[in-house]
Order: sequence, then structure tokens, then C-alpha cells
Amino acid sequence: MRGHEAVTQTVAASEAKRNWSKVINRVVSGEVRFVVEKHGAPVAGIVSASDIERLADLDAKRERDFEILERFGRAFRDQTTEQIEEAVAQAVAEVRAESRRRAERQLAPE
Repeated sequence: MRGHEAVTQTVAASEAKRNWSKVINRVVSGEVRFVVEKHGAPVAGIVSASDIERLADLDAKRERDFEILERFGRAFRDQTTEQIEEAVAQAVAEVRAESRRRAERQLAPE
């Protein structure tokens, strides 16, 4: 179960600087994440260390996911789209047939 999520608030850079202790205390408490704006444009974020850890974990997972996609791409680089679609359709049909066989075995009287 996920815990309480911080609310994201926008703060001007000058205000964040003036109220740095308050800003940090609110971030550390998990109460707020801040988007810092300079001249109305977002330029930075102030988040908790746990948010940074979570972001690093998400980045690593994303990298692993893309590596999987790249491996698939390399494995099928010499095939046409039609050949790939045909192979996928065949694999799906085989999995569905196996699922039906398992279901039938489970329903069969002993």
C-alpha cells in the first residue's frame, strides 16, 4: 500500500531562497514537493531524498525495459512487419490452445 503522497506546489526562486528553512522542512516532512520558477518558467525541483531514490529506481527500470525492446528489435531486424505479425499471431494461437487444453483437463472427471 502506498503512503501519503506529497502535494506539488510552485514557488518563485526568490521566495524559496527567502524561506529556505521552511521549504526544506516541508519537503523533508513529505508534505510538499516544489517546482521552482524563475521569471514564471519552471527551472528546478525541490524534492525529498526518498523521491530521488524512487526516481533513480524508475530510471533504472526504464533502462531495463528499453534494453528488452532493443533485444527484440535486434532479434527480428531481418524480418518484415508481415513476418513478425504472422509469428506473433501463431504464438498467440499456440498459447490460447494450450490454455484451452489445461482448462479442459481441469474440468475432466477423474
